[in-house]
Amino acid sequence: MSQRDTNFYEFLNDPATRQSITTTVIQFWETNIRGKTGSEDCECLRDFTLGPNTHACTSYADTFDILLTRDLTRAHVLDFNPYAPRTDSLLFTYDQLLSLLLDGDQSQTPQLMVIDSPLHPAANRAAPSYQHNMVPFEALSLSSGKSMQEFADLWQDEIKKTLEE
Repeated sequence: MSQRDTNFYEFLNDPATRQSITTTVIQFWETNIRGKTGSEDCECLRDFTLGPNTHACTSYADTFDILLTRDLTRAHVLDFNPYAPRTDSLLFTYDQLLSLLLDGDQSQTPQLMVIDSPLHPAANRAAPSYQHNMVPFEALSLSSGKSMQEFADLWQDEIKKTLEE
């Protein structure tokens, strides 16, 4: 599990807060995702390599973005992605993710990675406070100078292309 935006939030260093986040995410996974996507049967996870033309699995439960409620007791899915070389590793390195994947110890509590200091290398002090609510960079790059309909058509084409890859 990883913090999505690159701002330092002091409250994320509180052990009780971290435990609450971890518990909510695990419960959300167990209740809403696990067993409903086919990821448990995906043997290709064991063959994952970091080569440019490889993929890990066709399951979209391998990585997912969720939004936690203010009280950290509930979550809402924002996005599902396959674990693949194009997947954003966020605060993990790809070596760490690969190690976790190959270890495969399902009894281990997931690790929560956060920006634990304003001096953290990933901390972006110039970023807007609510950057996680902004439009994705891909959407901005595709939309320049286009009408809403042209942009919607182009966005659908990009989604189809990504799914085919």
